[in-house]
Amino acid sequence: MRVSCRRSNSELFACPVLTRAASATMALVAMQLAGIAQTVLFEATGATAGDGFGWSVAFLDDLDGDGQDDWIVGSPGDGSGGVDAGMATVFSGTNGTVLHTFHGSQANREFGYAVASGGDSDLDGVGDILVGAPGGGRAKLFSGATGALLLELTGSGEFGAALCSIGDWSGDGRRDIVVGAPGANRVSVHNGVTGVLLATLQGSGRYGHSVADIGDVDSDGVADLACGAPRYFVYLPDMGKVSVYSGATASLLYSLEGHTEGMEFGWSIAGMGDVTGDGRSDVVIGARGHGSLHCWDDGRVDLVSGSNGSLLQRWEGSCDSMLGCSVAPVGDVNQDGVTDVIAGEAMRNRFHIYSAADGDTLLTHADTTNMGWAVTGGGDVNGDGYPDFIATSPGSSVWPPFWSGIGKVQVMTMGCPSDAAYSYCPLMPNSVGAGAVIYHQNSLNISANNLRLVSADLPASQMGLFYYGPNASQIPFGNGNRCVSGGAYRLGVVSTGTGTCSYLVDYTNPPQSSGQITAGSTWFFQFWYRDPSAGGAGYNLSDALRLHFCP
Repeated sequence: MRVSCRRSNSELFACPVLTRAASATMALVAMQLAGIAQTVLFEATGATAGDGFGWSVAFLDDLDGDGQDDWIVGSPGDGSGGVDAGMATVFSGTNGTVLHTFHGSQANREFGYAVASGGDSDLDGVGDILVGAPGGGRAKLFSGATGALLLELTGSGEFGAALCSIGDWSGDGRRDIVVGAPGANRVSVHNGVTGVLLATLQGSGRYGHSVADIGDVDSDGVADLACGAPRYFVYLPDMGKVSVYSGATASLLYSLEGHTEGMEFGWSIAGMGDVTGDGRSDVVIGARGHGSLHCWDDGRVDLVSGSNGSLLQRWEGSCDSMLGCSVAPVGDVNQDGVTDVIAGEAMRNRFHIYSAADGDTLLTHADTTNMGWAVTGGGDVNGDGYPDFIATSPGSSVWPPFWSGIGKVQVMTMGCPSDAAYSYCPLMPNSVGAGAVIYHQNSLNISANNLRLVSADLPASQMGLFYYGPNASQIPFGNGNRCVSGGAYRLGVVSTGTGTCSYLVDYTNPPQSSGQITAGSTWFFQFWYRDPSAGGAGYNLSDALRLHFCP
Protein backbone atom coordinates (compact mmCIF):
# COMPACT_ATOMS: atom_id res chain seq x y z
CA MET A 1 0.00 0.00 0.00
CA ARG A 2 1.22 3.54 -0.75
CA VAL A 3 -0.20 6.79 0.54
CA SER A 4 0.73 10.45 0.40
CA CYS A 5 2.79 11.64 3.36
CA ARG A 6 3.23 15.31 4.19
CA ARG A 7 6.80 16.58 3.84
CA SER A 8 5.97 20.22 4.44
CA ASN A 9 2.91 22.42 4.31
CA SER A 10 2.98 22.53 0.54
CA GLU A 11 4.91 19.49 -0.65
CA LEU A 12 3.68 15.91 -0.82
CA PHE A 13 5.64 12.78 -1.59
CA ALA A 14 4.84 9.09 -1.76
CA CYS A 15 6.11 6.80 0.99
CA PRO A 16 5.50 3.19 1.99
CA VAL A 17 3.39 2.77 5.12
CA LEU A 18 2.29 -0.07 7.29
CA THR A 19 -1.42 0.00 8.11
CA ARG A 20 -2.75 -1.91 11.09
CA ALA A 21 -6.23 -2.34 12.49
CA ALA A 22 -5.60 -0.85 15.91
CA SER A 23 -9.08 -1.83 17.02
CA ALA A 24 -12.53 -2.18 15.59
CA THR A 25 -13.02 1.53 15.95
CA MET A 26 -9.91 3.22 14.57
CA ALA A 27 -7.08 2.84 12.12
CA LEU A 28 -3.46 3.53 12.93
CA VAL A 29 -0.63 4.22 10.52
CA ALA A 30 3.10 3.95 11.24
CA MET A 31 5.13 6.41 9.14
CA GLN A 32 8.81 7.02 8.53
CA LEU A 33 9.38 10.43 6.97
CA ALA A 34 13.00 11.19 6.17
CA GLY A 35 14.85 14.44 5.74
CA ILE A 36 12.47 16.79 7.55
CA ALA A 37 12.41 18.53 10.91
CA GLN A 38 10.17 15.94 12.52
CA THR A 39 9.24 12.32 11.88
CA VAL A 40 5.66 11.14 12.30
CA LEU A 41 6.06 7.81 14.07
CA PHE A 42 2.36 6.99 14.37
CA GLU A 43 -0.86 8.55 13.19
CA ALA A 44 -4.25 7.50 14.49
CA THR A 45 -7.75 8.67 13.59
CA GLY A 46 -11.07 8.31 15.35
CA ALA A 47 -13.57 5.69 14.30
CA THR A 48 -16.56 7.96 13.79
CA ALA A 49 -17.24 11.64 13.32
CA GLY A 50 -17.99 13.34 16.57
CA ASP A 51 -16.27 10.89 18.93
CA GLY A 52 -13.83 13.59 20.07
CA PHE A 53 -10.82 11.33 19.51
CA GLY A 54 -7.79 13.38 20.57
CA TRP A 55 -9.57 15.72 22.99
CA SER A 56 -6.96 14.64 25.54
CA VAL A 57 -3.64 12.82 25.27
CA ALA A 58 -0.78 11.75 27.53
CA PHE A 59 2.36 9.68 27.55
CA LEU A 60 2.37 6.75 29.95
CA ASP A 61 5.09 4.59 31.44
CA ASP A 62 6.12 1.35 29.75
CA LEU A 63 3.03 -0.77 30.38
CA ASP A 64 3.81 -3.82 28.25
CA GLY A 65 7.44 -4.36 29.23
CA ASP A 66 8.96 -3.70 25.81
CA GLY A 67 11.17 -0.88 27.08
CA GLN A 68 9.28 1.94 25.32
CA ASP A 69 6.84 4.52 26.66
CA ASP A 70 3.19 3.99 25.77
CA TRP A 71 0.44 6.61 25.22
CA ILE A 72 -3.26 7.21 25.80
CA VAL A 73 -5.92 9.14 23.87
CA GLY A 74 -9.29 10.30 25.20
CA SER A 75 -12.49 10.27 23.11
CA PRO A 76 -15.16 11.85 25.35
CA GLY A 77 -17.74 11.95 22.54
CA ASP A 78 -17.56 8.23 21.80
CA GLY A 79 -21.02 6.65 21.74
CA SER A 80 -20.18 2.99 22.37
CA GLY A 81 -21.67 3.13 25.88
CA GLY A 82 -24.37 5.67 25.04
CA VAL A 83 -24.36 9.19 23.64
CA ASP A 84 -21.14 10.93 24.75
CA ALA A 85 -20.37 8.10 27.14
CA GLY A 86 -16.74 8.41 26.10
CA MET A 87 -13.70 6.19 25.72
CA ALA A 88 -9.96 6.12 26.40
CA THR A 89 -7.53 4.01 24.37
CA VAL A 90 -3.98 3.01 25.34
CA PHE A 91 -1.49 2.36 22.55
CA SER A 92 1.85 0.60 22.53
CA GLY A 93 4.72 2.95 21.86
CA THR A 94 6.60 0.27 19.95
CA ASN A 95 4.08 -0.66 17.28
CA GLY A 96 0.86 1.24 17.97
CA THR A 97 -1.22 -1.78 18.90
CA VAL A 98 -4.01 -1.24 21.41
CA LEU A 99 -3.10 -2.36 24.93
CA HIS A 100 -6.26 -1.28 26.76
CA THR A 101 -9.61 0.23 25.86
CA PHE A 102 -11.79 1.78 28.57
CA HIS A 103 -15.40 2.84 27.95
CA GLY A 104 -17.76 5.20 29.73
CA SER A 105 -20.56 3.21 31.28
CA GLN A 106 -23.44 5.65 30.71
CA ALA A 107 -24.52 8.34 28.30
CA ASN A 108 -23.11 11.85 28.81
CA ARG A 109 -20.31 10.70 31.10
CA GLU A 110 -17.68 12.22 28.73
CA PHE A 111 -15.21 9.59 29.85
CA GLY A 112 -11.77 10.45 28.45
CA TYR A 113 -12.22 14.21 28.74
CA ALA A 114 -8.95 14.17 30.69
CA VAL A 115 -6.22 11.50 30.75
CA ALA A 116 -2.91 11.25 32.58
CA SER A 117 -0.21 8.90 33.78
CA GLY A 118 -1.09 7.68 37.27
CA GLY A 119 2.24 6.60 38.71
CA ASP A 120 2.54 3.08 40.17
CA SER A 121 -0.24 3.04 42.73
CA ASP A 122 -0.37 -0.73 43.22
CA LEU A 123 3.42 -1.20 43.35
CA ASP A 124 3.46 -3.89 40.67
CA GLY A 125 6.28 -2.17 38.81
CA VAL A 126 4.01 -0.90 36.04
CA GLY A 127 2.68 2.65 35.78
CA ASP A 128 -1.07 3.13 36.15
CA ILE A 129 -3.59 5.26 34.23
CA LEU A 130 -5.90 8.14 35.18
CA VAL A 131 -9.06 8.96 33.23
CA GLY A 132 -11.60 11.70 33.99
CA ALA A 133 -15.32 11.71 33.18
CA PRO A 134 -16.71 15.14 34.18
CA GLY A 135 -20.16 14.45 32.78
CA GLY A 136 -20.51 11.74 35.39
CA GLY A 137 -18.37 13.41 38.05
CA ARG A 138 -15.73 10.71 38.12
CA ALA A 139 -12.00 10.13 38.04
CA LYS A 140 -10.81 6.56 37.65
CA LEU A 141 -7.43 4.91 38.21
CA PHE A 142 -6.71 1.78 36.18
CA SER A 143 -3.91 -0.73 36.43
CA GLY A 144 -1.44 -0.22 33.61
CA ALA A 145 -0.59 -3.91 33.65
CA THR A 146 -4.07 -5.45 33.54
CA GLY A 147 -6.50 -2.61 32.89
CA ALA A 148 -8.37 -3.45 36.09
CA LEU A 149 -10.08 -0.61 37.97
CA LEU A 150 -8.00 0.24 41.04
CA LEU A 151 -9.81 3.31 42.35
CA GLU A 152 -12.88 5.39 41.51
CA LEU A 153 -13.33 8.92 42.85
CA THR A 154 -16.60 10.80 42.58
CA GLY A 155 -17.64 14.41 42.95
CA SER A 156 -19.81 17.15 41.57
CA GLY A 157 -19.28 20.26 39.46
CA GLU A 158 -17.60 18.58 36.45
CA PHE A 159 -15.35 16.60 38.76
CA GLY A 160 -12.79 14.91 36.48
CA ALA A 161 -12.51 17.70 33.88
CA ALA A 162 -8.83 18.00 34.80
CA LEU A 163 -6.57 15.61 36.66
CA CYS A 164 -2.97 14.67 37.26
CA SER A 165 -0.79 12.46 39.35
CA ILE A 166 1.31 14.38 41.86
CA GLY A 167 4.29 13.65 44.08
CA ASP A 168 3.70 12.07 47.46
CA TRP A 169 1.53 14.49 49.52
CA SER A 170 0.36 11.77 51.91
CA GLY A 171 3.78 10.49 52.92
CA ASP A 172 3.04 6.85 52.08
CA GLY A 173 5.72 6.63 49.42
CA ARG A 174 3.31 6.65 46.47
CA ARG A 175 2.05 9.34 44.14
CA ASP A 176 -1.30 10.94 44.86
CA ILE A 177 -4.12 12.21 42.63
CA VAL A 178 -5.36 15.73 41.89
CA VAL A 179 -8.81 16.27 40.38
CA GLY A 180 -10.30 19.52 39.12
CA ALA A 181 -14.02 20.33 39.28
CA PRO A 182 -14.29 23.70 37.49
CA GLY A 183 -18.08 23.71 37.66
CA ALA A 184 -17.73 23.87 41.44
CA ASN A 185 -14.53 25.99 41.42
CA ARG A 186 -12.81 23.24 43.38
CA VAL A 187 -9.65 21.14 43.30
CA SER A 188 -9.23 18.10 45.50
CA VAL A 189 -6.12 16.07 46.29
CA HIS A 190 -6.61 12.38 47.11
CA ASN A 191 -4.44 9.58 48.39
CA GLY A 192 -3.39 7.64 45.30
CA VAL A 193 -4.06 4.25 46.92
CA THR A 194 -7.09 4.71 49.15
CA GLY A 195 -8.71 7.78 47.60
CA VAL A 196 -8.89 9.48 51.01
CA LEU A 197 -9.23 13.25 50.66
CA LEU A 198 -5.97 14.99 51.56
CA ALA A 199 -6.81 18.60 50.67
CA THR A 200 -9.59 20.70 49.18
CA LEU A 201 -8.76 23.96 47.43
CA GLN A 202 -11.41 26.49 46.45
CA GLY A 203 -11.40 29.39 44.01
CA SER A 204 -13.51 31.13 41.39
CA GLY A 205 -13.63 31.64 37.63
CA ARG A 206 -13.78 27.94 36.70
CA TYR A 207 -11.01 27.23 39.12
CA GLY A 208 -9.76 23.69 38.52
CA HIS A 209 -10.07 23.87 34.74
CA SER A 210 -6.37 22.94 34.67
CA VAL A 211 -4.13 21.29 37.26
CA ALA A 212 -0.47 20.28 37.15
CA ASP A 213 2.25 18.74 39.25
CA ILE A 214 4.88 21.44 38.81
CA GLY A 215 7.62 19.81 40.85
CA ASP A 216 9.23 21.25 43.94
CA VAL A 217 9.24 25.04 43.58
CA ASP A 218 9.90 25.90 47.25
CA SER A 219 12.69 23.40 47.93
CA ASP A 220 10.91 21.59 50.76
CA GLY A 221 11.24 18.18 49.12
CA VAL A 222 7.55 17.82 48.18
CA ALA A 223 6.06 18.35 44.72
CA ASP A 224 3.88 21.45 44.47
CA LEU A 225 0.62 22.08 42.62
CA ALA A 226 -0.61 24.70 40.14
CA CYS A 227 -4.33 25.26 39.49
CA GLY A 228 -5.79 27.35 36.68
CA ALA A 229 -8.95 29.48 36.73
CA PRO A 230 -9.23 30.87 33.17
CA ARG A 231 -12.53 32.69 33.82
CA TYR A 232 -11.29 34.48 36.93
CA PHE A 233 -12.78 37.99 37.02
CA VAL A 234 -11.73 40.89 39.23
CA TYR A 235 -11.04 43.93 37.08
CA LEU A 236 -11.79 42.39 33.69
CA PRO A 237 -13.96 39.46 32.57
CA ASP A 238 -12.14 36.15 32.00
CA MET A 239 -8.70 37.58 32.74
CA GLY A 240 -7.68 34.29 34.35
CA LYS A 241 -5.51 33.27 37.27
CA VAL A 242 -3.00 30.59 38.27
CA SER A 243 -2.48 29.63 41.92
CA VAL A 244 0.55 27.71 43.18
CA TYR A 245 0.32 25.63 46.37
CA SER A 246 2.81 23.95 48.65
CA GLY A 247 2.74 20.17 48.53
CA ALA A 248 3.82 20.00 52.17
CA THR A 249 1.12 22.25 53.65
CA ALA A 250 -1.39 22.91 50.82
CA SER A 251 -0.95 26.62 51.57
CA LEU A 252 -0.87 29.19 48.79
CA LEU A 253 2.69 30.09 47.75
CA TYR A 254 1.77 32.73 45.17
CA SER A 255 -0.68 33.51 42.38
CA LEU A 256 -0.40 35.06 38.92
CA GLU A 257 -3.21 36.89 37.10
CA GLY A 258 -4.00 37.79 33.53
CA HIS A 259 -4.25 41.45 32.62
CA THR A 260 -6.58 41.69 29.60
CA GLU A 261 -10.24 40.94 29.07
CA GLY A 262 -10.87 37.42 27.83
CA MET A 263 -7.22 36.43 28.29
CA GLU A 264 -8.09 33.10 29.96
CA PHE A 265 -4.71 32.99 31.66
CA GLY A 266 -4.27 29.52 33.12
CA TRP A 267 -6.26 27.69 30.45
CA SER A 268 -3.35 25.24 30.39
CA ILE A 269 -0.47 24.64 32.82
CA ALA A 270 2.51 22.29 33.03
CA GLY A 271 5.60 21.79 35.15
CA MET A 272 8.85 22.20 33.24
CA GLY A 273 11.52 20.94 35.60
CA ASP A 274 14.43 23.22 36.39
CA VAL A 275 14.95 25.47 33.34
CA THR A 276 16.98 28.20 35.04
CA GLY A 277 19.41 26.05 36.98
CA ASP A 278 18.36 27.45 40.36
CA GLY A 279 17.46 24.01 41.69
CA ARG A 280 13.70 24.63 41.54
CA SER A 281 11.12 23.57 39.00
CA ASP A 282 9.68 26.13 36.61
CA VAL A 283 6.21 26.44 35.05
CA VAL A 284 4.68 27.04 31.61
CA ILE A 285 1.23 28.67 31.38
CA GLY A 286 -1.12 29.01 28.42
CA ALA A 287 -3.53 31.94 27.97
CA ARG A 288 -5.48 30.95 24.87
CA GLY A 289 -7.72 34.05 24.80
CA HIS A 290 -5.02 36.71 25.20
CA GLY A 291 -5.59 39.56 22.76
CA SER A 292 -6.57 43.18 22.33
CA LEU A 293 -9.47 45.29 21.07
CA HIS A 294 -8.55 44.63 17.45
CA CYS A 295 -7.06 41.13 17.81
CA TRP A 296 -8.99 38.53 19.78
CA ASP A 297 -7.82 35.08 20.81
CA ASP A 298 -4.26 35.39 19.58
CA GLY A 299 -3.17 33.59 22.71
CA ARG A 300 0.02 33.65 24.71
CA VAL A 301 2.41 31.26 26.44
CA ASP A 302 4.47 32.31 29.46
CA LEU A 303 7.40 30.41 30.92
CA VAL A 304 7.80 31.56 34.51
CA SER A 305 10.14 30.88 37.40
CA GLY A 306 8.62 28.33 39.74
CA SER A 307 10.22 29.95 42.75
CA ASN A 308 8.53 33.36 42.40
CA GLY A 309 6.52 33.48 39.15
CA SER A 310 8.84 35.94 37.41
CA LEU A 311 8.74 35.85 33.61
CA LEU A 312 11.46 33.87 31.84
CA GLN A 313 10.16 33.64 28.26
CA ARG A 314 7.00 34.72 26.42
CA TRP A 315 5.51 33.70 23.08
CA GLU A 316 2.45 35.32 21.45
CA GLY A 317 0.16 34.05 18.72
CA SER A 318 -1.57 35.81 15.84
CA CYS A 319 -5.17 37.04 15.75
CA ASP A 320 -7.76 34.28 16.23
CA SER A 321 -5.12 31.61 16.70
CA MET A 322 -5.60 30.45 20.32
CA LEU A 323 -1.92 29.87 21.10
CA GLY A 324 -1.69 28.31 24.56
CA CYS A 325 -4.78 26.14 24.29
CA SER A 326 -2.32 23.42 25.32
CA VAL A 327 1.20 23.47 26.77
CA ALA A 328 3.67 20.83 27.94
CA PRO A 329 7.35 20.17 28.49
CA VAL A 330 8.66 18.40 25.40
CA GLY A 331 12.10 17.35 26.60
CA ASP A 332 15.42 18.65 25.37
CA VAL A 333 14.82 18.43 21.63
CA ASN A 334 17.77 20.63 20.59
CA GLN A 335 20.21 19.07 23.06
CA ASP A 336 21.21 22.34 24.70
CA GLY A 337 20.74 20.89 28.17
CA VAL A 338 17.39 22.60 28.85
CA THR A 339 13.88 21.12 28.57
CA ASP A 340 11.90 22.84 25.80
CA VAL A 341 8.22 23.83 25.45
CA ILE A 342 5.50 22.52 23.14
CA ALA A 343 2.37 24.65 22.72
CA GLY A 344 -0.76 24.25 20.63
CA GLU A 345 -2.27 26.96 18.42
CA ALA A 346 -5.43 25.13 17.44
CA MET A 347 -7.25 27.85 15.50
CA ARG A 348 -4.22 27.98 13.20
CA ASN A 349 -4.20 24.17 13.00
CA ARG A 350 -0.65 23.89 14.31
CA PHE A 351 1.68 23.61 17.24
CA HIS A 352 5.12 25.00 18.03
CA ILE A 353 8.19 23.82 19.91
CA TYR A 354 10.09 26.63 21.59
CA SER A 355 13.54 26.74 23.15
CA ALA A 356 13.14 27.41 26.85
CA ALA A 357 16.73 28.65 26.98
CA ASP A 358 16.56 31.48 24.43
CA GLY A 359 12.95 31.60 23.20
CA ASP A 360 13.71 30.53 19.63
CA THR A 361 11.07 28.63 17.68
CA LEU A 362 12.55 25.19 17.02
CA LEU A 363 9.61 23.72 15.09
CA THR A 364 6.23 24.75 13.72
CA HIS A 365 4.03 21.96 12.40
CA ALA A 366 0.66 22.55 10.72
CA ASP A 367 -1.81 19.84 9.83
CA THR A 368 -5.54 19.21 9.97
CA THR A 369 -8.22 21.47 11.49
CA ASN A 370 -7.61 22.21 15.18
CA MET A 371 -4.28 20.40 15.27
CA GLY A 372 -2.56 21.33 18.53
CA TRP A 373 -5.71 21.29 20.65
CA ALA A 374 -3.90 18.88 22.98
CA VAL A 375 -0.16 18.28 23.16
CA THR A 376 2.21 16.30 25.34
CA GLY A 377 5.91 15.62 25.26
CA GLY A 378 8.90 14.01 26.86
CA GLY A 379 8.10 10.39 26.07
CA ASP A 380 10.30 8.06 24.03
CA VAL A 381 8.27 5.55 22.05
CA ASN A 382 11.00 4.46 19.62
CA GLY A 383 13.81 4.00 22.12
CA ASP A 384 16.33 6.26 20.39
CA GLY A 385 17.01 8.26 23.53
CA TYR A 386 15.49 11.47 22.12
CA PRO A 387 12.19 12.97 23.27
CA ASP A 388 9.03 12.29 21.31
CA PHE A 389 5.85 14.37 21.38
CA ILE A 390 2.17 14.08 20.52
CA ALA A 391 -0.28 16.59 19.05
CA THR A 392 -3.97 16.11 18.38
CA SER A 393 -7.02 17.45 16.63
CA PRO A 394 -10.29 16.27 18.18
CA GLY A 395 -12.21 17.07 15.00
CA SER A 396 -13.63 20.09 13.24
CA SER A 397 -14.88 21.95 16.32
CA VAL A 398 -13.44 22.90 19.70
CA TRP A 399 -16.52 24.97 20.58
CA PRO A 400 -19.86 23.69 21.87
CA PRO A 401 -21.20 21.16 21.06
CA PHE A 402 -17.52 20.17 20.68
CA TRP A 403 -17.68 16.73 19.12
CA SER A 404 -17.80 16.90 15.33
CA GLY A 405 -15.56 15.69 12.53
CA ILE A 406 -12.88 13.01 12.65
CA GLY A 407 -10.22 13.28 15.34
CA LYS A 408 -6.55 12.77 14.57
CA VAL A 409 -3.46 12.09 16.70
CA GLN A 410 0.17 12.22 15.60
CA VAL A 411 3.11 10.85 17.58
CA MET A 412 6.28 12.56 16.40
CA THR A 413 9.98 12.92 17.04
CA MET A 414 12.73 15.30 15.98
CA GLY A 415 15.34 12.64 16.67
CA CYS A 416 18.96 13.61 16.92
CA PRO A 417 19.39 17.31 16.04
CA SER A 418 21.62 17.71 13.00
CA ASP A 419 23.85 20.44 14.41
CA ALA A 420 23.53 20.71 18.18
CA ALA A 421 26.43 23.05 18.93
CA TYR A 422 26.35 25.69 21.68
CA SER A 423 29.01 28.09 22.84
CA TYR A 424 29.37 28.82 26.53
CA CYS A 425 31.85 30.31 29.03
CA PRO A 426 32.92 33.96 28.80
CA LEU A 427 35.70 35.25 26.56
CA MET A 428 38.76 36.45 28.45
CA PRO A 429 41.00 39.15 26.89
CA ASN A 430 44.30 38.10 25.38
CA SER A 431 47.23 40.02 23.88
CA VAL A 432 45.45 40.56 20.56
CA GLY A 433 41.92 41.44 21.61
CA ALA A 434 38.76 40.41 23.40
CA GLY A 435 39.64 36.74 23.55
CA ALA A 436 39.83 33.55 21.51
CA VAL A 437 36.77 31.70 20.24
CA ILE A 438 36.20 28.05 19.40
CA TYR A 439 33.73 26.69 16.86
CA HIS A 440 33.27 23.65 14.65
CA GLN A 441 33.05 22.88 10.96
CA ASN A 442 31.50 19.96 9.06
CA SER A 443 29.15 17.35 10.45
CA LEU A 444 28.43 16.11 13.96
CA ASN A 445 27.45 12.72 12.55
CA ILE A 446 29.70 9.92 13.74
CA SER A 447 29.36 8.17 10.38
CA ALA A 448 30.82 11.20 8.57
CA ASN A 449 33.91 11.33 10.82
CA ASN A 450 34.87 14.80 9.55
CA LEU A 451 34.49 17.10 12.57
CA ARG A 452 36.95 19.96 12.48
CA LEU A 453 37.54 22.13 15.53
CA VAL A 454 38.61 25.72 14.87
CA SER A 455 39.93 28.43 17.20
CA ALA A 456 40.36 32.05 16.09
CA ASP A 457 41.39 35.47 17.44
CA LEU A 458 44.59 33.96 18.82
CA PRO A 459 48.10 35.41 19.26
CA ALA A 460 50.17 34.39 16.24
CA SER A 461 52.92 31.79 16.16
CA GLN A 462 52.17 30.23 19.53
CA MET A 463 51.53 26.64 20.52
CA GLY A 464 48.23 25.35 21.82
CA LEU A 465 45.99 22.29 21.98
CA PHE A 466 42.33 21.35 21.68
CA TYR A 467 40.97 19.20 24.48
CA TYR A 468 37.56 17.89 25.57
CA GLY A 469 35.77 16.27 28.49
CA PRO A 470 32.35 15.01 29.67
CA ASN A 471 31.25 18.01 31.75
CA ALA A 472 31.04 21.79 31.66
CA SER A 473 32.55 24.04 34.30
CA GLN A 474 33.96 27.53 34.78
CA ILE A 475 37.09 27.65 36.91
CA PRO A 476 39.72 30.44 36.75
CA PHE A 477 42.82 29.02 35.12
CA GLY A 478 45.82 30.98 33.85
CA ASN A 479 44.58 34.18 32.24
CA GLY A 480 41.21 32.64 31.45
CA ASN A 481 38.72 30.01 32.56
CA ARG A 482 38.86 26.27 32.34
CA CYS A 483 35.40 25.37 31.07
CA VAL A 484 35.70 21.58 30.74
CA SER A 485 35.77 19.14 33.65
CA GLY A 486 35.37 15.48 34.51
CA GLY A 487 38.63 14.52 32.81
CA ALA A 488 40.58 16.06 29.95
CA TYR A 489 41.32 14.34 26.63
CA ARG A 490 44.03 16.13 24.66
CA LEU A 491 43.83 16.16 20.88
CA GLY A 492 47.41 17.12 20.06
CA VAL A 493 49.54 20.23 19.89
CA VAL A 494 49.01 22.72 17.03
CA SER A 495 50.43 26.10 16.01
CA THR A 496 48.21 29.17 16.14
CA GLY A 497 49.71 30.25 12.82
CA THR A 498 48.54 33.74 11.88
CA GLY A 499 45.87 33.70 14.58
CA THR A 500 43.63 30.81 13.56
CA CYS A 501 44.19 27.07 13.91
CA SER A 502 42.19 23.89 13.49
CA TYR A 503 42.22 20.18 14.24
CA LEU A 504 40.47 17.33 12.39
CA VAL A 505 39.00 14.92 14.94
CA ASP A 506 39.20 11.19 14.20
CA TYR A 507 36.49 9.30 16.08
CA THR A 508 38.19 5.99 15.36
CA ASN A 509 41.36 7.04 17.20
CA PRO A 510 40.44 8.63 20.56
CA PRO A 511 43.18 9.81 22.94
CA GLN A 512 41.95 7.19 25.42
CA SER A 513 39.23 4.55 25.25
CA SER A 514 37.26 6.39 27.94
CA GLY A 515 37.18 9.43 25.65
CA GLN A 516 35.46 7.60 22.78
CA ILE A 517 32.95 9.90 21.07
CA THR A 518 29.82 7.94 20.17
CA ALA A 519 26.39 8.62 18.72
CA GLY A 520 24.08 10.13 21.32
CA SER A 521 26.90 11.45 23.48
CA THR A 522 27.58 15.06 24.48
CA TRP A 523 31.09 16.43 24.96
CA PHE A 524 32.59 19.80 25.86
CA PHE A 525 35.54 21.29 23.92
CA GLN A 526 38.02 24.10 24.51
CA PHE A 527 41.35 25.41 23.19
CA TRP A 528 44.36 26.12 25.45
CA TYR A 529 47.13 28.33 24.10
CA ARG A 530 50.32 30.12 25.09
CA ASP A 531 50.19 33.93 25.24
CA PRO A 532 53.41 35.27 26.81
CA SER A 533 52.87 38.83 25.56
CA ALA A 534 49.78 39.14 27.75
CA GLY A 535 51.81 38.71 30.91
CA GLY A 536 50.26 37.08 33.91
CA ALA A 537 50.34 33.30 33.67
CA GLY A 538 51.44 33.49 30.04
CA TYR A 539 48.67 31.23 28.80
CA ASN A 540 44.92 31.48 28.22
CA LEU A 541 41.89 29.55 26.96
CA SER A 542 39.14 30.15 24.43
CA ASP A 543 35.47 30.12 25.25
CA ALA A 544 33.98 26.61 25.13
CA LEU A 545 31.77 24.49 22.87
CA ARG A 546 29.07 21.96 23.74
CA LEU A 547 28.57 19.37 20.96
CA HIS A 548 26.00 16.60 20.75
CA PHE A 549 26.76 13.77 18.31
CA CYS A 550 24.40 11.87 16.04
CA PRO A 551 24.77 8.45 14.34
